[in-house]
Amino acid sequence: MTVEIVDGRVVGYLTIKEYAKKHFSAEATVRKWICYGKLKTLKIGYQQWIKEDEPYPIDRRIGRI
Repeated sequence: MTVEIVDGRVVGYLTIKEYAKKHFSAEATVRKWICYGKLKTLKIGYQQWIKEDEPYPIDRRIGRI
């Protein structure tokens, strides 16, 4: 897999912090989704990058009345 890097950033990818801000979520929640395997990332060294068009996982909990 080949990726393009411009000015130290991977083109077409967001950091975890940017992805969380884009989807109005906490960074810890995004990291949890990554650990559970619900978000795919590109890992370069210690940094993880998420595709810009990666959909946010759906909350599948069932509400009870």
